[in-house]
Amino acid sequence: MYSVEKGFKRIFQTKSYSGDNMVYCNNCKKKTDATSTKTYQLYGMVNHIGSLRGGHYTATILLSEDKMNWHEFDDAHIKKVEEQPFAETRTHNSSTAYLLMYRELKDENSPQPVKKNPLFIFLIAAGCVLVVLLVLILTTMNKY
Repeated sequence: MYSVEKGFKRIFQTKSYSGDNMVYCNNCKKKTDATSTKTYQLYGMVNHIGSLRGGHYTATILLSEDKMNWHEFDDAHIKKVEEQPFAETRTHNSSTAYLLMYRELKDENSPQPVKKNPLFIFLIAAGCVLVVLLVLILTTMNKY
């Protein structure tokens, strides 16, 4: 049986490279044992409110990592989330989160800044629309 928790542990685990799987070191110019720990940061959540037959989609997106400013995108409206996720603790409980979007952090010590690019926001919104269309198509197919 698949477990979301086990899936996260598998994706975010430390990888070890040794034996036949050693990596090439550019500094010492030879193969060596290594470990790799990648750090990921949640930067977007697609939310679904409703049932399997219909509902409404919104997106919650981290726009400014240095101040942890999350914003809610709901059709033509954008507003800052009043109760910021992860503000008090490193956890967030949601009954509407449908899709989580993570990015790999290049430097484990400091998050990479989000580029405030209109294309980025458009792509997130387009992804939400595609999810809605997919759900509509699948529910229509199930009726026949």
